[in-house]
Amino acid sequence: MASKTRFPTTELSNDLTSSPIAKKSRLSEDSPEGICSRSSDNSSSLNSPLQLSLVAAEVLPLSDESFSDAPSDSAASSSPTKHKQPQSQRQQPPQSNNNSHPIGSEMGREGVQLSLRGDQSHYDDLLLIGDGAYGTVYKAHDSVTRQVVALKKVRVPCTEDGLPTAVLREIATLKQLDYHESPYIVKLLDVCYGNYLRSSSDRTNLMLWLVFEHVERDLATYLKYRQPHEKTRQKIQQLSREILLGVDFLHTHRIVHRDLKPQNLLVTRDGHIKIADFGLAKTYDFEMTMTSVVVTLWYRSPEVLLGCAYATPVDIWSVGCIMAEIGGSDKALFPGVSEGDQLDHIFKIIGTPREEEWPDKISIGWNAFTVQPPTPLNLKIPMLTNAGLDLVHNMLLFNPHSRPSAAQCLQHPYFLADYSCDNLDNKNFL
Repeated sequence: MASKTRFPTTELSNDLTSSPIAKKSRLSEDSPEGICSRSSDNSSSLNSPLQLSLVAAEVLPLSDESFSDAPSDSAASSSPTKHKQPQSQRQQPPQSNNNSHPIGSEMGREGVQLSLRGDQSHYDDLLLIGDGAYGTVYKAHDSVTRQVVALKKVRVPCTEDGLPTAVLREIATLKQLDYHESPYIVKLLDVCYGNYLRSSSDRTNLMLWLVFEHVERDLATYLKYRQPHEKTRQKIQQLSREILLGVDFLHTHRIVHRDLKPQNLLVTRDGHIKIADFGLAKTYDFEMTMTSVVVTLWYRSPEVLLGCAYATPVDIWSVGCIMAEIGGSDKALFPGVSEGDQLDHIFKIIGTPREEEWPDKISIGWNAFTVQPPTPLNLKIPMLTNAGLDLVHNMLLFNPHSRPSAAQCLQHPYFLADYSCDNLDNKNFL
């Protein structure tokens, strides 16, 4: 059956052939050797890197304390810059007794120590908050402004081929979007090369540090720990709208994110959405073919699972899955364990497509699946109104050409309704 069928895969092409220009450092031109310093307007690039040197810092396991002192997204703390101390004199920050929500989608790790060359730094007080396929993420402080930032550390092989494609893609995408500010896209503040680990005997790798604005938590954590007052229809509508506004911004600039999921959607302290993690984002052409490893399994569209050509509708499908999670029981709508099992989960909800809708020239046939009727969405997404259910239904259509664009989704009656006086006990759905 479907779960035993091998799906076709293709390799992502190295479509970024030139290194993007490194963003100028916000720090002093007179920084000493090994410290992040300003780059030339005309000549600085990732081939002639900025330098980021971090003090030998204690990287602590994740705790509730990690976000308790974070300022707003754009505001820097007014506290004075602390004097640097040698590692032997540095003290670990005290653990908080704060019982607020844990942050970071259960991404805590064992405490480890990093020793990076240099007795000074522009970013200190590192705290591990995330670890993924494309890098490790730390919370840190800008030692000059005391602004809280997120440092994404990527180990960069020093080979003749240059930087990994995923790293180039993320930097190029964020720098492209940097010219067109959106409140729904996480901001890239700086790009630096870091020094080698003192303890490392492997001198063929550098550390690339992407410096982002710090956002308090991801949507997965928010959904897991949200309180009853955060489950109003107005809040569900607001989060859904902001995700689509961010996706519409990306698509307007010909960017397909390709890995939208709750872990890649950040939620600020005041409850607003920012899209992050552009390691798989790509400037799209019509009828692209996607490698099977792209997009986390639960949020993959049928055309991705079947190895077909794709475009922006893959993001619309992912947002439909996320909206179902926001308006449902905080669980994934399609929790498959393999490509075939994922399709089975999808067809149990949206129904098996008609044979004439099945794509041609793929390795799995329509008759590999049992014909199933659709399941009423209100049984799976109890907190969405009828208008919201209709929107999700349209976003989860099997045929990608039938799905609405992000701009069309934003014009749906669901987003034109006023739920400011509504609550989940109200049975008069719009």
